[in-house]
Amino acid sequence: MKVSLNIVDAVKLDKDNFTLHYKSIIIHGKPKEIIDEVTKRKSMALVCEKYIGEDYPIEHFQRTYKNTSEVLTVFEISLE
Repeated sequence: MKVSLNIVDAVKLDKDNFTLHYKSIIIHGKPKEIIDEVTKRKSMALVCEKYIGEDYPIEHFQRTYKNTSEVLTVFEISLE
């Protein structure tokens, strides 16, 4: 199995020219499920830190992770 992932960042609306300015990248790779519980938890903590910020309540993460870890699937992508 192979996957493609498009990442878009730094989006700025240019109303005068009716367009968007942004940075983007498309990556291609092979997904591998992370089964190790410690690695899975650390990976999700890093995602939360990136999108919520470094000062997110760790107790909230721990509670949410505990409630969802049985149905949560995490993959790493090896780039090609």
